[in-house]
Amino acid sequence: MDGGGGSGSGGGGGTAVTARDGPPLRPVAADEVAPDVRGRRASAAEAAATLAALKRFMATRVVPLEGAHAAHAADAATKWTPFPPMEVLKAAARAARLWNLFLPPSLGGSYSAVQYAPLAAVMGSVVWASEAFNCSAPDTGNMELLARLASPGQRARWLAPLLAGTIRSCFGMTEPAVASSDATNLGATATTAPSGEALILRGQKWWTSGGLDPRCRLCVLLVRDPPGERSPPEAATPHNQHTLLLLPLPHPGVSLDRPLTVYGYDDAPHGHGVLTLASAVLPLDPSPVLGARGGGFAGAQARLGGGRLHHCLRLVGAGERALALALARAGQREAFGRRLAAHGVVLDGLGRSRADLDAARLLALDAAAALDALDAMDGRGGGAAASARPPCGWRAPKSRSSRRLCRHRWGG
Repeated sequence: MDGGGGSGSGGGGGTAVTARDGPPLRPVAADEVAPDVRGRRASAAEAAATLAALKRFMATRVVPLEGAHAAHAADAATKWTPFPPMEVLKAAARAARLWNLFLPPSLGGSYSAVQYAPLAAVMGSVVWASEAFNCSAPDTGNMELLARLASPGQRARWLAPLLAGTIRSCFGMTEPAVASSDATNLGATATTAPSGEALILRGQKWWTSGGLDPRCRLCVLLVRDPPGERSPPEAATPHNQHTLLLLPLPHPGVSLDRPLTVYGYDDAPHGHGVLTLASAVLPLDPSPVLGARGGGFAGAQARLGGGRLHHCLRLVGAGERALALALARAGQREAFGRRLAAHGVVLDGLGRSRADLDAARLLALDAAAALDALDAMDGRGGGAAASARPPCGWRAPKSRSSRRLCRHRWGG
């Protein structure tokens, strides 16, 4: 296979990845993303060419904008608005065939989870970069859910603009009043109105990531069905009492009240909002139900498999960049009459970080192989999601150790 192609001037062109025995790998259209449409999996040469093109794009188009992005995010007057160069980056990434890379072949895409892993890590080296390639959470998980479960009308209304990157979305699951790590506890409700023509939504969600973005137009919402509306009521179990709904935003009776912070960071402009459902009326025509009534728990859990893996790999990429910076500093700075790299304690820390990052990457790749082997949305998907848990529990401290070491080497 021939990866082929070359980058355009200034790094904006990227590589058009082609294969001799198939059509060019290109951005996928909404009508090509469905459970019954299977894409052509990229060859190893094509995946390698895409990785090289992505690295060039990051180095020439994204990294030079880090200073401008930091200034935009630090200014209270602009932080809750989209970063102005982002749309230019998105257009360039799409032209370079670096768009919607997360979609697996089972949904019309080109890259398996193992092939996507190094791509996600490269994007993770700059915390905000994934959006430029339409590969950022929570949109990726929502797009996969829509691709697998949505009706043709729902795909046209919501999946098409999400794939095009013209709108953003959020996912409403976690609640302040219950232990939300067990989704069977979630209590926000959707009750059929007396007219039978709408659902009445009541409850509160929080950590609704992406909901504060001014471009957010959709909330994929997990709600509890009242006991009398489950079908059949006698067959209800803790795992079939929830439903996924497609809630347009903004919407009467729905408010995003405030941003929450993570270690002092509000992650503007996307944010992590508190979403209140104050008897909001959601019409049943067209149907807002994603999948089947009672299938919300299964859909939400399956959504987590790929999402966990993507987060793991982005953090591995962030750790790799931090380690590279620490290595550079250790080779430049002198203390006690010699370079930092000549001190045993420094070398020990660098070596431990290298081993930690390699271990985290290998665990994530093992989970990616499991996701490739088991379809994350069928009855066996729990096994793949479970395989994704070890690196996701492990990746954060291992990535943090590299970043902490980097701060120390730079005097922070």
